[in-house]
Amino acid sequence: MTDYPASNKHSKKNLIEVFNSRKKYRETYVGKEYHDFWHDKGLYGRVTPAGDLILPKKKYLQKIGGNKAKEPIYVVNFVAYAFNNLQKKMKRLYLTGAITDSSPFYDLRPVSGLYPFYANYNKTLKSNHDKFLNNYLRYHRHLGSKANTFHQYVDIFSSYILEPETLLLLTPSSALSSIFVPPAASGLVIEFSAKDEYDKDQQKYDKYISDKSFGLFKEVCLRHGFKVDVNAPWRIVADLGSPAMAEAMEKFNLSIDNLFETAYNTVYQNDYSMLQNFIVNSYNQWVKGNPYLKTVKPSPDGKYRPTVTKRIATTLEKETEEQNNEMWIELYIRTRNIECFRPWEETRVQTMISKAHEMNKYLSLDKALDYVNNELRPFVMTAYDFSFNDEPEPVPVGTGNIVTSMPSGGSTGGSSGY
Repeated sequence: MTDYPASNKHSKKNLIEVFNSRKKYRETYVGKEYHDFWHDKGLYGRVTPAGDLILPKKKYLQKIGGNKAKEPIYVVNFVAYAFNNLQKKMKRLYLTGAITDSSPFYDLRPVSGLYPFYANYNKTLKSNHDKFLNNYLRYHRHLGSKANTFHQYVDIFSSYILEPETLLLLTPSSALSSIFVPPAASGLVIEFSAKDEYDKDQQKYDKYISDKSFGLFKEVCLRHGFKVDVNAPWRIVADLGSPAMAEAMEKFNLSIDNLFETAYNTVYQNDYSMLQNFIVNSYNQWVKGNPYLKTVKPSPDGKYRPTVTKRIATTLEKETEEQNNEMWIELYIRTRNIECFRPWEETRVQTMISKAHEMNKYLSLDKALDYVNNELRPFVMTAYDFSFNDEPEPVPVGTGNIVTSMPSGGSTGGSSGY
Protein backbone atom coordinates (compact mmCIF):
# COMPACT_ATOMS: atom_id res chain seq x y z
CA MET A 1 0.00 0.00 0.00
CA THR A 2 1.20 3.51 -0.85
CA ASP A 3 1.00 6.09 1.91
CA TYR A 4 0.31 9.78 1.32
CA PRO A 5 -0.57 12.59 3.75
CA ALA A 6 -4.27 12.63 4.62
CA SER A 7 -4.53 16.11 3.13
CA ASN A 8 -2.14 18.51 1.43
CA LYS A 9 -4.37 21.48 2.23
CA HIS A 10 -4.21 21.38 6.02
CA SER A 11 -0.70 20.00 6.65
CA LYS A 12 0.91 23.33 7.54
CA LYS A 13 3.37 21.80 10.00
CA ASN A 14 4.66 19.26 7.53
CA LEU A 15 5.29 21.21 4.35
CA ILE A 16 8.38 19.17 3.47
CA GLU A 17 6.42 15.95 3.89
CA VAL A 18 3.62 17.30 1.71
CA PHE A 19 6.08 18.47 -0.95
CA ASN A 20 7.83 15.10 -1.05
CA SER A 21 4.47 13.31 -1.15
CA ARG A 22 3.25 15.39 -4.10
CA LYS A 23 6.58 14.77 -5.85
CA LYS A 24 6.28 11.04 -5.23
CA TYR A 25 2.65 10.96 -6.40
CA ARG A 26 3.45 12.81 -9.60
CA GLU A 27 6.55 10.77 -10.39
CA THR A 28 4.59 7.56 -9.85
CA TYR A 29 1.63 8.41 -12.08
CA VAL A 30 3.02 10.93 -14.55
CA GLY A 31 3.05 9.90 -18.21
CA LYS A 32 1.60 10.61 -21.62
CA GLU A 33 -1.42 8.49 -20.77
CA TYR A 34 -2.44 11.04 -18.11
CA HIS A 35 -3.38 14.70 -18.19
CA ASP A 36 -1.84 17.04 -15.63
CA PHE A 37 -3.46 20.45 -15.10
CA TRP A 38 -1.36 21.22 -12.03
CA HIS A 39 2.10 21.06 -13.54
CA ASP A 40 2.06 20.97 -17.32
CA LYS A 41 -1.15 22.16 -18.98
CA GLY A 42 -2.91 24.59 -16.71
CA LEU A 43 -4.67 26.46 -19.52
CA TYR A 44 -5.26 23.48 -21.79
CA GLY A 45 -8.42 24.06 -23.83
CA ARG A 46 -8.63 27.68 -22.73
CA VAL A 47 -5.87 29.10 -24.92
CA THR A 48 -5.05 28.68 -28.61
CA PRO A 49 -1.57 27.88 -29.96
CA ALA A 50 -1.37 31.58 -30.88
CA GLY A 51 -1.94 32.52 -27.25
CA ASP A 52 -5.52 33.80 -27.35
CA LEU A 53 -7.80 32.87 -24.45
CA ILE A 54 -11.02 31.24 -25.60
CA LEU A 55 -14.43 29.95 -24.48
CA PRO A 56 -16.75 27.57 -26.37
CA LYS A 57 -19.64 29.00 -28.37
CA LYS A 58 -23.09 28.13 -27.10
CA LYS A 59 -24.25 26.54 -30.33
CA TYR A 60 -21.42 24.00 -30.15
CA LEU A 61 -22.42 22.73 -26.71
CA GLN A 62 -24.32 19.50 -26.13
CA LYS A 63 -26.04 18.18 -23.03
CA ILE A 64 -24.65 15.02 -21.41
CA GLY A 65 -26.54 14.89 -18.14
CA GLY A 66 -28.69 16.61 -15.55
CA ASN A 67 -32.40 16.49 -14.82
CA LYS A 68 -35.25 18.75 -13.74
CA ALA A 69 -33.89 18.91 -10.20
CA LYS A 70 -30.33 19.74 -11.30
CA GLU A 71 -28.65 22.10 -13.70
CA PRO A 72 -28.05 20.51 -17.11
CA ILE A 73 -24.49 19.41 -17.83
CA TYR A 74 -22.89 20.52 -21.09
CA VAL A 75 -19.63 19.93 -22.96
CA VAL A 76 -18.53 20.69 -26.52
CA ASN A 77 -20.53 18.57 -28.99
CA PHE A 78 -17.75 16.26 -30.22
CA VAL A 79 -16.73 15.61 -26.61
CA ALA A 80 -20.32 14.60 -25.83
CA TYR A 81 -20.28 12.25 -28.81
CA ALA A 82 -17.03 10.59 -27.73
CA PHE A 83 -18.25 10.38 -24.14
CA ASN A 84 -21.46 8.67 -25.19
CA ASN A 85 -19.40 5.95 -26.90
CA LEU A 86 -17.18 5.68 -23.83
CA GLN A 87 -20.24 5.19 -21.61
CA LYS A 88 -21.56 2.44 -23.90
CA LYS A 89 -18.23 0.65 -23.84
CA MET A 90 -17.96 0.78 -20.06
CA LYS A 91 -21.51 -0.53 -19.75
CA ARG A 92 -20.65 -3.49 -21.99
CA LEU A 93 -17.59 -4.20 -19.85
CA TYR A 94 -19.80 -4.21 -16.76
CA LEU A 95 -22.32 -6.55 -18.37
CA THR A 96 -19.57 -8.99 -19.35
CA GLY A 97 -18.14 -8.99 -15.83
CA ALA A 98 -14.91 -7.16 -16.70
CA ILE A 99 -15.92 -4.41 -14.25
CA THR A 100 -17.90 -4.97 -11.05
CA ASP A 101 -20.42 -2.64 -9.49
CA SER A 102 -18.03 -2.06 -6.59
CA SER A 103 -15.70 -0.18 -8.94
CA PRO A 104 -16.01 3.62 -9.11
CA PHE A 105 -15.72 3.29 -12.91
CA TYR A 106 -18.63 0.97 -13.61
CA ASP A 107 -21.25 3.73 -13.86
CA LEU A 108 -19.86 6.82 -15.57
CA ARG A 109 -22.59 9.23 -14.63
CA PRO A 110 -21.34 12.83 -15.04
CA VAL A 111 -21.80 15.28 -12.18
CA SER A 112 -20.18 18.29 -13.88
CA GLY A 113 -19.10 19.49 -17.27
CA LEU A 114 -18.76 23.02 -18.63
CA TYR A 115 -17.95 25.61 -15.96
CA PRO A 116 -20.27 28.66 -16.32
CA PHE A 117 -17.51 31.23 -16.63
CA TYR A 118 -19.45 34.45 -17.05
CA ALA A 119 -21.92 33.66 -14.28
CA ASN A 120 -18.99 33.42 -11.88
CA TYR A 121 -17.11 36.28 -13.53
CA ASN A 122 -19.83 38.64 -12.32
CA LYS A 123 -18.91 37.66 -8.76
CA THR A 124 -15.31 38.59 -9.55
CA LEU A 125 -16.43 42.02 -10.74
CA LYS A 126 -18.38 42.61 -7.55
CA SER A 127 -15.32 41.64 -5.53
CA ASN A 128 -13.20 44.19 -7.46
CA HIS A 129 -15.82 46.88 -6.94
CA ASP A 130 -16.11 46.18 -3.21
CA LYS A 131 -12.35 46.13 -2.78
CA PHE A 132 -11.99 49.51 -4.49
CA LEU A 133 -14.80 51.16 -2.53
CA ASN A 134 -14.39 49.52 0.86
CA ASN A 135 -10.62 49.48 0.99
CA TYR A 136 -9.13 52.16 -1.22
CA LEU A 137 -11.78 54.89 -1.22
CA ARG A 138 -12.57 54.40 2.44
CA TYR A 139 -8.90 54.85 3.31
CA HIS A 140 -8.45 57.75 0.85
CA ARG A 141 -11.57 59.69 1.77
CA HIS A 142 -10.04 62.95 0.58
CA LEU A 143 -10.11 61.66 -3.01
CA GLY A 144 -13.74 60.62 -3.00
CA SER A 145 -14.81 63.79 -1.24
CA LYS A 146 -13.60 65.88 -4.18
CA ALA A 147 -15.03 63.76 -7.02
CA ASN A 148 -18.19 64.96 -8.65
CA THR A 149 -18.04 63.56 -12.20
CA PHE A 150 -17.53 60.23 -13.90
CA HIS A 151 -14.16 61.28 -15.30
CA GLN A 152 -12.95 62.28 -11.84
CA TYR A 153 -14.01 58.82 -10.63
CA VAL A 154 -12.00 57.23 -13.45
CA ASP A 155 -8.97 59.28 -12.37
CA ILE A 156 -9.29 57.90 -8.84
CA PHE A 157 -9.62 54.36 -10.13
CA SER A 158 -6.53 54.89 -12.29
CA SER A 159 -4.59 55.97 -9.20
CA TYR A 160 -5.85 52.90 -7.36
CA ILE A 161 -4.66 50.39 -9.97
CA LEU A 162 -1.21 52.01 -10.02
CA GLU A 163 -0.70 51.31 -6.32
CA PRO A 164 2.12 48.71 -5.99
CA GLU A 165 -0.01 46.36 -3.88
CA THR A 166 -3.02 46.37 -6.24
CA LEU A 167 -3.79 43.02 -7.84
CA LEU A 168 -6.51 42.89 -10.45
CA LEU A 169 -8.70 40.20 -11.97
CA LEU A 170 -10.94 42.62 -13.81
CA THR A 171 -11.16 41.67 -17.48
CA PRO A 172 -12.45 38.30 -18.69
CA SER A 173 -8.95 37.43 -19.95
CA SER A 174 -7.37 37.85 -16.54
CA ALA A 175 -10.15 35.94 -14.78
CA LEU A 176 -10.12 33.05 -17.28
CA SER A 177 -6.35 32.62 -17.05
CA SER A 178 -6.33 32.70 -13.24
CA ILE A 179 -6.15 29.75 -10.86
CA PHE A 180 -9.68 30.56 -9.69
CA VAL A 181 -11.28 29.26 -12.89
CA PRO A 182 -11.29 25.46 -13.21
CA PRO A 183 -10.22 23.60 -16.37
CA ALA A 184 -13.86 22.74 -17.11
CA ALA A 185 -14.34 26.23 -18.62
CA SER A 186 -12.95 24.73 -21.83
CA GLY A 187 -15.93 22.40 -22.37
CA LEU A 188 -13.46 19.51 -22.72
CA VAL A 189 -13.67 18.16 -19.15
CA ILE A 190 -16.09 15.74 -17.48
CA GLU A 191 -16.16 14.76 -13.80
CA PHE A 192 -17.91 11.79 -12.15
CA SER A 193 -17.61 12.78 -8.50
CA ALA A 194 -18.45 15.92 -6.55
CA LYS A 195 -17.44 14.47 -3.17
CA ASP A 196 -13.73 13.75 -3.61
CA GLU A 197 -11.11 16.36 -2.81
CA TYR A 198 -8.20 17.25 -5.08
CA ASP A 199 -5.63 17.57 -2.29
CA LYS A 200 -6.16 14.13 -0.72
CA ASP A 201 -3.70 11.87 -2.48
CA GLN A 202 -4.36 8.89 -0.25
CA GLN A 203 -8.04 9.00 -1.11
CA LYS A 204 -7.23 9.18 -4.81
CA TYR A 205 -5.01 6.15 -4.52
CA ASP A 206 -7.29 4.05 -2.31
CA LYS A 207 -10.56 4.74 -4.13
CA TYR A 208 -9.46 5.09 -7.75
CA ILE A 209 -5.88 4.25 -8.68
CA SER A 210 -5.67 1.04 -6.64
CA ASP A 211 -9.03 -0.16 -8.00
CA LYS A 212 -8.42 -3.28 -10.09
CA SER A 213 -10.36 -1.74 -12.99
CA PHE A 214 -8.32 1.47 -13.11
CA GLY A 215 -5.89 0.26 -15.77
CA LEU A 216 -8.79 -0.96 -17.90
CA PHE A 217 -10.65 2.33 -17.46
CA LYS A 218 -7.58 4.34 -18.40
CA GLU A 219 -7.01 2.28 -21.56
CA VAL A 220 -10.64 2.52 -22.65
CA CYS A 221 -10.49 6.29 -22.14
CA LEU A 222 -7.41 6.50 -24.36
CA ARG A 223 -9.13 4.50 -27.09
CA HIS A 224 -12.04 6.94 -27.04
CA GLY A 225 -9.89 10.08 -27.08
CA PHE A 226 -9.81 10.90 -23.37
CA LYS A 227 -7.10 11.08 -20.76
CA VAL A 228 -7.55 10.63 -17.02
CA ASP A 229 -6.49 13.64 -14.95
CA VAL A 230 -3.60 12.40 -12.82
CA ASN A 231 -4.55 14.78 -9.99
CA ALA A 232 -8.27 13.92 -10.10
CA PRO A 233 -8.82 10.33 -11.30
CA TRP A 234 -12.57 10.99 -11.39
CA ARG A 235 -12.03 13.56 -14.15
CA ILE A 236 -11.39 12.87 -17.84
CA VAL A 237 -10.15 15.33 -20.45
CA ALA A 238 -10.61 15.28 -24.21
CA ASP A 239 -7.22 14.75 -25.88
CA LEU A 240 -7.43 16.98 -28.94
CA GLY A 241 -4.43 15.30 -30.51
CA SER A 242 -5.72 11.74 -30.36
CA PRO A 243 -6.99 9.93 -33.49
CA ALA A 244 -10.20 8.92 -31.68
CA MET A 245 -11.04 12.51 -30.74
CA ALA A 246 -10.13 13.66 -34.25
CA GLU A 247 -12.70 11.17 -35.57
CA ALA A 248 -15.30 12.54 -33.17
CA MET A 249 -14.56 16.09 -34.35
CA GLU A 250 -15.09 15.07 -37.96
CA LYS A 251 -18.70 14.18 -37.15
CA PHE A 252 -19.29 17.91 -36.59
CA ASN A 253 -17.09 19.20 -39.45
CA LEU A 254 -14.38 20.14 -36.99
CA SER A 255 -10.67 19.39 -36.87
CA ILE A 256 -7.69 20.49 -34.83
CA ASP A 257 -6.98 23.01 -37.60
CA ASN A 258 -10.34 24.82 -37.44
CA LEU A 259 -11.59 23.95 -33.95
CA PHE A 260 -10.62 27.12 -32.10
CA GLU A 261 -11.71 29.60 -34.76
CA THR A 262 -14.97 27.74 -35.43
CA ALA A 263 -16.28 26.44 -32.11
CA TYR A 264 -14.74 28.99 -29.74
CA ASN A 265 -14.82 32.74 -29.16
CA THR A 266 -11.69 34.71 -28.34
CA VAL A 267 -12.16 36.32 -24.95
CA TYR A 268 -9.97 39.40 -25.34
CA GLN A 269 -12.51 40.91 -27.74
CA ASN A 270 -14.83 41.35 -24.73
CA ASP A 271 -12.19 42.75 -22.37
CA TYR A 272 -12.46 46.38 -23.44
CA SER A 273 -16.27 46.58 -23.34
CA MET A 274 -16.43 44.63 -20.06
CA LEU A 275 -13.99 47.06 -18.48
CA GLN A 276 -16.12 49.99 -19.65
CA ASN A 277 -19.26 48.38 -18.31
CA PHE A 278 -17.60 47.66 -14.97
CA ILE A 279 -16.35 51.22 -14.47
CA VAL A 280 -19.71 52.78 -15.37
CA ASN A 281 -21.58 50.37 -13.07
CA SER A 282 -19.05 50.95 -10.30
CA TYR A 283 -19.46 54.72 -10.59
CA ASN A 284 -23.24 54.51 -10.51
CA GLN A 285 -23.14 52.26 -7.46
CA TRP A 286 -20.84 54.75 -5.76
CA VAL A 287 -23.15 57.66 -6.65
CA LYS A 288 -26.09 55.75 -5.23
CA GLY A 289 -24.31 55.36 -1.90
CA ASN A 290 -22.79 58.87 -1.97
CA PRO A 291 -25.40 61.05 -3.69
CA TYR A 292 -24.10 64.44 -2.54
CA LEU A 293 -20.82 66.31 -2.77
CA LYS A 294 -20.31 68.63 0.18
CA THR A 295 -17.87 71.51 -0.23
CA VAL A 296 -17.11 74.89 1.34
CA LYS A 297 -17.06 77.93 -0.96
CA PRO A 298 -16.53 81.66 -0.32
CA SER A 299 -19.66 83.80 -0.41
CA PRO A 300 -19.93 87.47 -1.53
CA ASP A 301 -19.66 88.64 2.06
CA GLY A 302 -16.23 87.01 2.34
CA LYS A 303 -17.36 84.14 4.53
CA TYR A 304 -17.04 80.48 3.65
CA ARG A 305 -20.31 78.64 3.47
CA PRO A 306 -21.07 74.92 2.94
CA THR A 307 -22.59 73.93 -0.39
CA VAL A 308 -24.15 70.67 -1.47
CA THR A 309 -24.06 69.38 -5.05
CA LYS A 310 -26.00 66.34 -6.19
CA ARG A 311 -23.94 63.72 -8.01
CA ILE A 312 -25.57 62.43 -11.19
CA ALA A 313 -25.45 58.84 -12.40
CA THR A 314 -24.30 58.29 -15.98
CA THR A 315 -24.95 55.84 -18.80
CA LEU A 316 -22.74 53.45 -20.72
CA GLU A 317 -23.82 55.02 -24.02
CA LYS A 318 -22.72 58.49 -22.95
CA GLU A 319 -19.35 57.50 -21.51
CA THR A 320 -18.33 55.23 -24.38
CA GLU A 321 -18.82 57.76 -27.15
CA GLU A 322 -15.97 57.95 -29.65
CA GLN A 323 -14.45 61.11 -28.19
CA ASN A 324 -13.71 59.17 -24.98
CA ASN A 325 -11.69 56.44 -26.70
CA GLU A 326 -8.31 57.83 -25.65
CA MET A 327 -9.27 57.75 -21.96
CA TRP A 328 -10.55 54.19 -22.24
CA ILE A 329 -7.57 52.93 -24.23
CA GLU A 330 -5.13 54.22 -21.63
CA LEU A 331 -7.14 52.73 -18.77
CA TYR A 332 -7.41 49.43 -20.66
CA ILE A 333 -3.67 49.16 -21.30
CA ARG A 334 -2.78 50.03 -17.72
CA THR A 335 -5.34 47.55 -16.39
CA ARG A 336 -4.10 44.71 -18.58
CA ASN A 337 -0.48 45.44 -17.70
CA ILE A 338 -1.32 45.17 -14.00
CA GLU A 339 -3.38 42.03 -14.52
CA CYS A 340 -0.34 40.44 -16.17
CA PHE A 341 1.78 41.35 -13.10
CA ARG A 342 3.35 44.48 -14.60
CA PRO A 343 5.68 43.09 -17.27
CA TRP A 344 6.17 46.60 -18.69
CA GLU A 345 7.82 49.58 -17.05
CA GLU A 346 6.16 52.99 -17.32
CA THR A 347 8.18 54.00 -20.40
CA ARG A 348 6.98 50.94 -22.30
CA VAL A 349 3.42 51.51 -21.11
CA GLN A 350 3.49 55.09 -22.42
CA THR A 351 4.80 53.87 -25.77
CA MET A 352 2.01 51.31 -25.95
CA ILE A 353 -0.60 53.95 -25.15
CA SER A 354 0.75 56.30 -27.85
CA LYS A 355 0.79 53.57 -30.49
CA ALA A 356 -2.72 52.42 -29.59
CA HIS A 357 -4.00 56.01 -29.76
CA GLU A 358 -2.49 56.41 -33.24
CA MET A 359 -4.02 53.14 -34.45
CA ASN A 360 -7.42 54.14 -33.08
CA LYS A 361 -7.16 57.53 -34.82
CA TYR A 362 -5.94 56.39 -38.24
CA LEU A 363 -7.12 52.76 -38.44
CA SER A 364 -9.81 51.65 -35.98
CA LEU A 365 -10.43 50.89 -32.34
CA ASP A 366 -10.47 47.16 -33.14
CA LYS A 367 -6.99 47.38 -34.66
CA ALA A 368 -5.75 49.18 -31.55
CA LEU A 369 -7.17 46.46 -29.28
CA ASP A 370 -5.68 43.72 -31.48
CA TYR A 371 -2.32 45.42 -31.10
CA VAL A 372 -2.59 45.46 -27.30
CA ASN A 373 -3.63 41.81 -27.23
CA ASN A 374 -0.71 40.77 -29.45
CA GLU A 375 1.74 42.55 -27.17
CA LEU A 376 0.30 40.89 -24.07
CA ARG A 377 0.10 37.33 -25.35
CA PRO A 378 3.51 36.22 -24.01
CA PHE A 379 2.49 37.22 -20.48
CA VAL A 380 -0.87 35.43 -20.45
CA MET A 381 0.17 31.87 -21.18
CA THR A 382 3.10 29.49 -21.50
CA ALA A 383 3.96 27.13 -24.33
CA TYR A 384 2.72 23.97 -22.68
CA ASP A 385 -0.72 25.33 -21.85
CA PHE A 386 -2.07 24.74 -25.36
CA SER A 387 -0.01 21.68 -26.27
CA PHE A 388 -1.64 18.41 -27.12
CA ASN A 389 -0.50 15.00 -28.27
CA ASP A 390 0.69 15.77 -31.80
CA GLU A 391 2.37 12.39 -32.19
CA PRO A 392 0.32 9.96 -30.14
CA GLU A 393 2.02 6.77 -29.11
CA PRO A 394 0.22 3.56 -30.12
CA VAL A 395 -2.12 2.35 -27.39
CA PRO A 396 -1.12 -1.18 -26.33
CA VAL A 397 -3.50 -3.79 -27.68
CA GLY A 398 -5.59 -5.13 -24.87
CA THR A 399 -7.85 -8.13 -24.46
CA GLY A 400 -10.60 -8.70 -26.96
CA ASN A 401 -13.39 -7.23 -24.90
CA ILE A 402 -11.85 -3.77 -24.66
CA VAL A 403 -10.76 -3.28 -28.26
CA THR A 404 -13.31 -1.05 -29.94
CA SER A 405 -13.55 1.33 -32.86
CA MET A 406 -15.38 4.59 -33.03
CA PRO A 407 -18.67 4.32 -34.89
CA SER A 408 -18.53 5.81 -38.19
CA GLY A 409 -24.24 29.86 -32.02
CA GLY A 410 -23.89 32.66 -29.67
CA SER A 411 -21.26 32.48 -26.97
CA THR A 412 -21.07 31.15 -23.47
CA GLY A 413 -20.62 34.76 -22.57
CA GLY A 414 -22.75 37.15 -20.62
CA SER A 415 -22.99 40.71 -19.43
CA SER A 416 -20.87 42.16 -16.69
CA GLY A 417 -23.60 43.35 -14.36
CA TYR A 418 -23.42 42.93 -10.63
